[in-house]
Amino acid sequence: MNKPVYSVVLLFLLSLLTINKYLFFNVPKCHWSGASDYKFLLVGDPQIEGDAKINREPYTGALDLWVNSKYLGFIYGRAIERLQPTYSVILGDLFSSQWIDDVEFEKRVERFQKMFPESDKYKTIYLPGNHDIGYGSDMTRRRVDRFARAFGEVNYWFFLYDKEGVEHHRVVILNSMNLDSTADKDLRRETWTFLKSVIDEQEKNPIPLILLTHVPLHKEVQWCVDKPMTRTDGFGYIVEQNMLSIEASTYILTQLKPRIIVTGHDHHGCATIHIVDSLPSDSETKENPLETEIVATQSQETEFTQKSDEKCANADRSIGRVFKDFCDIDEQTYVDHEQQLEDDGVPDFSIASGFTFVALPYSRSEYLENIERNATLEFTIRSIMGDYGGNLGLLEIFETSTGAWDYHFSDCPYYDHLIFRVVWIVNLLTIVIVISVGLYIGLRMFSKTKKIKNQ
Repeated sequence: MNKPVYSVVLLFLLSLLTINKYLFFNVPKCHWSGASDYKFLLVGDPQIEGDAKINREPYTGALDLWVNSKYLGFIYGRAIERLQPTYSVILGDLFSSQWIDDVEFEKRVERFQKMFPESDKYKTIYLPGNHDIGYGSDMTRRRVDRFARAFGEVNYWFFLYDKEGVEHHRVVILNSMNLDSTADKDLRRETWTFLKSVIDEQEKNPIPLILLTHVPLHKEVQWCVDKPMTRTDGFGYIVEQNMLSIEASTYILTQLKPRIIVTGHDHHGCATIHIVDSLPSDSETKENPLETEIVATQSQETEFTQKSDEKCANADRSIGRVFKDFCDIDEQTYVDHEQQLEDDGVPDFSIASGFTFVALPYSRSEYLENIERNATLEFTIRSIMGDYGGNLGLLEIFETSTGAWDYHFSDCPYYDHLIFRVVWIVNLLTIVIVISVGLYIGLRMFSKTKKIKNQ
């Protein structure tokens, strides 16, 4: 091999080393804004696949799964190492399908834990998504329980504390896939009961609340890539849903009153400000017959599901999905309501108990202008999947000089997975070439040495 060839090979190797250093030792645009009290690393919709992909693509499926595992694991590992968050939050849809059997589920749990390892240095929070436990039409106790065994409960809350040990934020994890309509009434009752218990706790100890849930709240058509869409089966149970209904969204905003909402589900991501125009009085909250019916959890099943003409007499017949199972709202009225929402394009925001809210595109200045108007920030995190650039979200909580709490959010995009794949393939080819060239040179030197000895 002559000198020019050596020079070309050396230049190629140096170029490859530079590319690898930039690609693998830099997480672009990822940094905290400053000294935060709490730092949340947010991961949206990994949706890792498994045996089904290999069955569909026998020649490339296994390789694709391996590369994808390297891609997601690398992004997450580098972010954890450099950013050192207080909490890591996986915002649902850990897996690609809720219909996998228990054996495949356990396989994916093992792979997932290698890609997104836990550590004593930070706490990991796992949210269920529709591809983990199903929407209302196919959510079952078995699917919920196996998720809970692997990753923790689907509904719970905990406190954040200041340096003196005083509670200053409540963080709520909520299973939002059965808020609107579900075939399993027990599971739905558990979610609504949990939601009401948090509201009761907030009344006793009103501190800022952060809601972590999978399905985003309702928004007008133009604000996010995903449009408001709900598809139900013949029984009115949710089959597919881009956002929560207006009714469920209004209930959360006016009763739970979160300061921050973090969601997944919409792979493109979205940031909005929800402004509530009016709030109910305490008496209205306590006397709401629909809410009373929803949260009556300790009674027997027959008592809970009994239709009450008296309690439902004042219900708005357009209330639709959320309360349909608890009042005698006929199916045709429900269908007509759904059709009207679809025909109008922009839903009526005032149909739930007289409360109204509006969603606006998020900007820091817009939020500061509306902070006194019960403004709620919602950050829907763009997916970490390769097609969406391996994105992560960063949420910071910090105390200002005035003693108030403030928040900072930013996206943390990586590279398109195709770039990652190309570099990996080039690396593998380079290793093969280097080994081959080394063997070739070694054999030639051995051959020359042998000839010299023979002479």
